[in-house]
Amino acid sequence: MLSRREVAQLRGAMEARAPIEQARGMLMMRYGLPADKALHLLLRWSITHGVELRVLAVALVKLGTKEGHRNGYPRNPARSIPPVPMS
Repeated sequence: MLSRREVAQLRGAMEARAPIEQARGMLMMRYGLPADKALHLLLRWSITHGVELRVLAVALVKLGTKEGHRNGYPRNPARSIPPVPMS
């Protein structure tokens, strides 16, 4: 049986993971990327710009729903986040 602390840690991890998965899904849909490449791109942006992955993901999701076209994705994400080569 899990302790209260373990349950709280799991709940926190799941809550932190949700925006990352949303942002990854947006990149997959918008650019036709496979799941691993979309996550790799998020990680590269995070490392390159010194932004925590969860914070970056939340910003992308907010940008996508605020500025997005009818599908809810950024019209031109390159203006907001500099592209990072995927190698």
